[in-house]
Amino acid sequence: MVTRRTGRRVRETPAQTATSALMRSKLRLVGVALVCAKVALVPLLFDTAADFPFVVVKALFSHALAYVTAGILIAMAIRFRGSFLTRSPLHLVVLAFLGVNAVATIFAVDPLLALFGTHGRMLGLGTIADGVFSTSASSCSSAPGAKRSRSLRLSLPAHSSCWGTS
Repeated sequence: MVTRRTGRRVRETPAQTATSALMRSKLRLVGVALVCAKVALVPLLFDTAADFPFVVVKALFSHALAYVTAGILIAMAIRFRGSFLTRSPLHLVVLAFLGVNAVATIFAVDPLLALFGTHGRMLGLGTIADGVFSTSASSCSSAPGAKRSRSLRLSLPAHSSCWGTS
C-alpha cells in the first residue's frame, strides 16, 4: 500500500493482508452472487403446474442454493482458515435457533415432518438450516471486520422473505 503524503510503501499487517485477500477472493464474490440471487429470485418463483405453485418451487430452489452456499463457506473456511468468520451475539442467536430446532427434530413424534415440514409449508429443519446458511453466507462474504455484524442485521429482513413464508 502506498501512502498519499509521502508516496512510500507502508507494510501491511497480517490482518490487513488477510482482509484484502478475502475481499479479492473469487469465492467471496461467488458467495455474494449466490446470496443476491437467492434474495432476488426466490420470492419471484412459482410453478402453475404444481399442486402448491409457490411453496415447492421456492423450497427446491432455495435448498439448491443453500447446498452451493454451504460448499462456498466450507471452501472459504479451508482457504482462509476460518479468519473470515466473525462472532457476534446475532450469530449466537441464529446458531441457538438452529440447535433448538435440531434437538426438537430428534425428539419429534414424526421425524419426517420435523425434517421437511408439511407439503403445503415446508418449514422443517431443512428450511431452517437453509436460512442459517444463507444468513451466514451473507454475513461472512459481505464485508470485513465490524461491518459484518451490521450486514447481518441488514440481511435478516431480506432472508426472512425467503424462509418459507408463502
